[in-house]
Amino acid sequence: MIKLVSVLHDPESRLFDLARDNIGKLRYLFGTFTIVVSRKTSSMMLTLLKDMGISLVYDDGSMFLAYREALKIGALSPADYVMLVDFDRLLVWADQQFDELAKVKETEGYDYLLLERTQDAFRTHPPLQLETEYMCNFYLSKLFGFAETKDFFSGAWFFSKEVAWHIVESSTVENNGFYGEWHARAREKAKNIGFAQCNGLEWETPYQYRKEIDSIGMEAWMKVFEEKDKGHRMGNFYLILKEVMKLTDGKFKEIALTSGRQ
Repeated sequence: MIKLVSVLHDPESRLFDLARDNIGKLRYLFGTFTIVVSRKTSSMMLTLLKDMGISLVYDDGSMFLAYREALKIGALSPADYVMLVDFDRLLVWADQQFDELAKVKETEGYDYLLLERTQDAFRTHPPLQLETEYMCNFYLSKLFGFAETKDFFSGAWFFSKEVAWHIVESSTVENNGFYGEWHARAREKAKNIGFAQCNGLEWETPYQYRKEIDSIGMEAWMKVFEEKDKGHRMGNFYLILKEVMKLTDGKFKEIALTSGRQ
């Protein structure tokens, strides 16, 4: 059995249409699930979620703490596995690649299933994000001892209950460095690791800005988006590597881990 949990911050109801059209699909796959929501999320969005039978937990702290709270909810549930996905990515996944999501949901037997983006899904992201995430993925893969470059930034996690609880108990990072720390903590506890490459984990943000994109075009909108995002991306790159190097003594591992499916 798997417990689905998610996080949401949507003060402008940008995900309303996607949620209305896809929550039924998610309920079909996972039954009831839980979203940790920010108190700034719009009342219209909250009402929709409640009306569609979603369990809501309100986050009073940072979004980083919201992720940890969501993982804790999953780890404390009766389920054997916990799947945590950003709600915007989850909705796009259900909307665009429902059969793939259903297949991933049935995957069992791994303490730590690394949900990666396929090359096609990865390339849907803007150039700056591609550059910084590729660098992070390259160095983290070396630090974790993977023979190939893996993808740690899909916005989706899949852990056994035991690994999820280990992360909850041991995680100390309260900034974007948790993206690296969680994977490092999972490596500490997991006995077997699998890999699943997913087309449905494409760039989700354009689905929230359809009106703006229709108005000025994708290329012009992306330039504006990237300019606002530049400092944020480079800062994340530093924080993530910093936290992982703490937990690995800053040494590249020589053991190539090849278990699981590609």
